[in-house]
This record gives sequence, structure tokens and C-alpha cells, in this order.
Amino acid sequence: MKIQNRLLILICIFVMVLSCIPQVSFAKASKKNQYWPDGPQIQSSAGIVMEAETGTILYEKNSNDPHYPASITKILTTLLALENSKMDEVVTFSRDSVYKTEGSGIARDVGEEMTMEQCLYGVMLASANECAYAVAEHVAGDIGTFIQ
Repeated sequence: MKIQNRLLILICIFVMVLSCIPQVSFAKASKKNQYWPDGPQIQSSAGIVMEAETGTILYEKNSNDPHYPASITKILTTLLALENSKMDEVVTFSRDSVYKTEGSGIARDVGEEMTMEQCLYGVMLASANECAYAVAEHVAGDIGTFIQ
């Protein structure tokens, strides 16, 4: 794969990861205790900060509420595709990849073919769910195997 393509894909992954990080701001210290801040305020509906070695939760907001992993799964799908395929391989869109996905996509048809490189651009730049599904099927043979 050309170095420019790898660099572009890595930049896309970096931008997606950054967009998933909630913005944190610290409130000013209350008048009650002017030496200690009130704590973080995040715009995200949920978040958690954990100390890695001990597992101590340092901050949490709605951490037990169910949330979909969203584009983080697309980043992992892209990584696995980069590690297990070549960019010139042909990916064929199955019925499941076209009809069992919802949300963002780039309107592919059953039987349509794209190169792995084109599919990964669809995944990372257009957040195309049908491309991620087709890539997963191509890499592992079927979705269940890919998930495992």
C-alpha cells in the first residue's frame, strides 16, 4: 500500500478517535471551598475515567447506562482489514451488508464490487455502515467469525 494511503488512513483514524473524546472543563472552585474545584463537567451524556492499575473509578457520569460504541467499531474494523487484507482485493457487497445495516452509508447495491481501499475510505470518511459490514465479511467470511 502506498505510504500516502497509509498516512491518510491513519490520519482519519486519529480524527475519528479525537471526535469520540468528550470535552472536559473544570468548574471554578465554589465559595464554600475556594481551594478545591467542584469537579469536571463533560458535555457527553456519559463518561468514565478509571485508574488502570487499580481499577479505581476517578470520575463517572451515567457509566452504567447502555450506549452504542458507534464509530469505534469502524476503527477496529479498519485496523483488522489493514492487517488481514490487501488494498487491491475486491470486496463484494452481500444482501446482508446492504439490507442489515442502518444509519450512515453510501448506498451500495447487492453484488456491487469495490476495492478494499475504496471500502475503507467509505468506512473512515463517510462512516458507511454497509462498507464496514462488507469489509468484515470479506476479511473473515461472515460477520459471526469476524466478531469472534
